[in-house]
Amino acid sequence: MAVEARRGTLHPAGPPVHSVLRGTESVSLEEINRRWGLVIEREGVAGDRVERAIRRATRDGGFDDVDPRWVDFLASNLQVCAFLSQETARVLDRAADRCQWGEISRSITLEASMLVRQAQAQVLYAMDLEPLSRETPMDCARAQWHGGRAWQPARQMLERLSLRDDWAEILVGVNLCFEPLVAQLIRFEWGTRLASELGDTTTPIVAEATQIQQAWLRDWTVATLRALLEHPSHGEANRSHLRRWLAAWGERAREAAAALTTLTADLPDPAAGTESYARVCDDHRAIVASLDLDGGHA
Repeated sequence: MAVEARRGTLHPAGPPVHSVLRGTESVSLEEINRRWGLVIEREGVAGDRVERAIRRATRDGGFDDVDPRWVDFLASNLQVCAFLSQETARVLDRAADRCQWGEISRSITLEASMLVRQAQAQVLYAMDLEPLSRETPMDCARAQWHGGRAWQPARQMLERLSLRDDWAEILVGVNLCFEPLVAQLIRFEWGTRLASELGDTTTPIVAEATQIQQAWLRDWTVATLRALLEHPSHGEANRSHLRRWLAAWGERAREAAAALTTLTADLPDPAAGTESYARVCDDHRAIVASLDLDGGHA
C-alpha cells in the first residue's frame, strides 16, 4: 500500500522568497555532508534489516510474549503515525521550494524524502500486525488523523506551518520544535523505550533507522542556525527572530505532544505517557540552550 503523493497538496509555493534571517551565504554544510555522506545507504541497509525483523516477529511468534494491549496500541496508531510523517514531509517540501540557498534546500529535501520512507514503513508494519490484532484500515487511520482528539494539535500545527512563507520559520517549527517534541515522543519514547519495556523487540529495530535520521537532521539544523546566530552583522537580528519562532512553535509542539500522551492511558504503566512527555521536554530545552536561545523560550 502506497502513501499519498505529497507534492501538489499544499497551497502553491510560488517563487522562492528570502527569509527574514540574513547571512545565509555564511552557512556551509560541507563538514556535515562529509560526516553523513552515507546516510542514505545506511538507511537502505536498515530498511532491509527492518523488513526481516518484522517478518520473523509477525510470522514466527515474535509477539507471543508481548502484552496484547501494546500490540493493539501499535495496530491502532501506526498508520496514523504514517499520516503524521507524510504531512511533515509536505511541510518540508514547501520550505525546500522557497529556500534559495542550495545546501540548505537539499538537506530539507532529503529530510522530506526520509519521512516519506518512514510513512511507507509504518503502513507496511501495521499491515503485518493485522493478523495479531484488530484491523486498522487506512480509512480508519485517516479519520483518526483528521478527527481524533489526541492527534488534532499535531495535525493543526503542521497545517499552520504549511501556510508560512518563510522557509527558515518552517525549518525552526519542524526541526527544532515538532521533531524533538512530537516526533521523538512517537519514534523514541514509544517506538524504542516503551516498546522495549513491554517486551517488544521488533519495534525498536523499526525505530532505529529514524534515530539515525534524527541525529543527522539535528546536526545540520543546529549547524545552520549557529552560523546565522554568529554572523557578525546579522547575528543579533537573527537571534530575535529565532527566539520569537521558538516561543510560538515550541508552545504548539508541547501542546501536541501532551495531547498524544492520552493515547497511552490503557497501557500497563499508567505513568508512561507523562514520563515520556517530561523527557522530550527536557531534550527540547537542551537543544534550545545549546544555541543560547533559551531566553525567548517559555
